[in-house]
Amino acid sequence: MLKKQQRDPVYLNIFLFSNPHGHISGVYHIPKYIMAREAGFSDKALDRVLDTLSRDGSVLYDTNYEMVFVRSKLQRQGGGEKIWKACARHLLTLHGCPLIRNFLEEYPVVAEYCKPELLGLAQKMEKLEGRSEKLEGRSEKLEGRSEISSIDTPCDGVCDTPGENTEKQGKPPQQQIEWSLEHGFSGITTEREEKWSKAFPACDVKAQILRASEWLAANPKQTKSNYQRFLNNWLTRQQDRGGDKRNQSTTTRSAQRATASKGDLSKSIVRLEQRLAEAREVSPVDLVTVKILEQGLRDKQEELRVHESKAG
Repeated sequence: MLKKQQRDPVYLNIFLFSNPHGHISGVYHIPKYIMAREAGFSDKALDRVLDTLSRDGSVLYDTNYEMVFVRSKLQRQGGGEKIWKACARHLLTLHGCPLIRNFLEEYPVVAEYCKPELLGLAQKMEKLEGRSEKLEGRSEKLEGRSEISSIDTPCDGVCDTPGENTEKQGKPPQQQIEWSLEHGFSGITTEREEKWSKAFPACDVKAQILRASEWLAANPKQTKSNYQRFLNNWLTRQQDRGGDKRNQSTTTRSAQRATASKGDLSKSIVRLEQRLAEAREVSPVDLVTVKILEQGLRDKQEELRVHESKAG
């Protein structure tokens, strides 16, 4: 039996899937007080459970817009052009909520049905987020400089050499991942690929990076401000869907079954030929048996021919 701490997230997840305020996209407006009242949570318990679901990645909640994004809801609707168009129209009613960008990253196929102004809004949100990250980085650098200046003392005629100064400044900043239409992704180190391979064991990381690059080339309006985060999200989705290594192993098993089937057919043909030769040598010849064996041999030869044409 599940403990209460385990039951609450499960129960709230079910409520967010099935309540009458929802939408097939999984993104919709629902204030916390309505969630608390209809799902039977106290305000404190609701915040705790929402935080648990947010860390798990299954549910995102924007307090400013009072909107929720149930990430796997659309995936369970079956998809199709009609549903994707309905989701694209619904996104226009969300008044620029930041969860729009999260939704389009989770379901990029819907972006093909979105109006240009909505995609432009999502891009602006990414740029603003990128600027805020840069500002945070600058403020951290300024704080670091102020700390250094506060502890500096006069050199009393003995100053650091240039080499010592470089060491005090620390290691160079980590190389940024960039993408261009001409060259694809750049700045992805071997160390980064190894970390991704460990974090996403079901994914062929190199193949997924190529697929992500092709998707960006096919969707030029979907520019990103942080390509490392984009690739992290891409690999996360592929891992959640079972990855591509599983598909490769399935293909390998299918090929092995096809090879085995071809071998079985060849053996059957050899056995029928031997039996047919033996039947013709018997005196008197049993014409019925010979005809049955000849028909069986023709059937197996035709089956082998069809099998080889499919394999080719």
